Amino acid sequence: MARPKAFDPDATLTRAAELFRCHGYEATSMQDLVDTLGLSRSSIYDTFGNKRELYLQALQRYRDAAAKQHTLVLANDAPAMHRLEQMLHAIAADAVADAHGCLVANAAMEVGALDADVERSVRAGLEGVTRLFAELLRTAQSEGDLAADRDPQALAHFLTAAMQGIRVMAKANAGRDALQATVDGALAALR
Repeated sequence: MARPKAFDPDATLTRAAELFRCHGYEATSMQDLVDTLGLSRSSIYDTFGNKRELYLQALQRYRDAAAKQHTLVLANDAPAMHRLEQMLHAIAADAVADAHGCLVANAAMEVGALDADVERSVRAGLEGVTRLFAELLRTAQSEGDLAADRDPQALAHFLTAAMQGIRVMAKANAGRDALQATVDGALAALR
């Protein structure tokens, strides 16, 4: 009979995601993972597989946590356009506070084109955010705050690109004013 794990795999994946987010896939060594996770190499391999498999699982964990956070930000009784504005401002504020970026965006830039599984995971994460934006924009249309002739799906793709652009700009130390201008421009495009 196998012994029960003496650690929480979910918490471990969260720590691994943070390490990969801050340092990237290539720059994170197995020794970095051992040191940060507080696990032996054999425990990492036995539980998560190799470094790539751990990365994929950490990316999924990060995506799940981000989706939950976005859903919470958007789930209130305020008008949809106000919720959208709040979300974009929160993304910009988070990006200024922590310029390590978003693991999804980082994965797309560093690994996505080189690994089909990472590419699929990144695409699924972006599609999830786009669905949230599209739903919010359809609600804004029903509330009369977005013109009926605007295409919510096309605008949702635009907002997803703006959101990731904000995160990439923050990694490049573009500054609070540039990020705020990007948010303001995205919101102006909806009006």
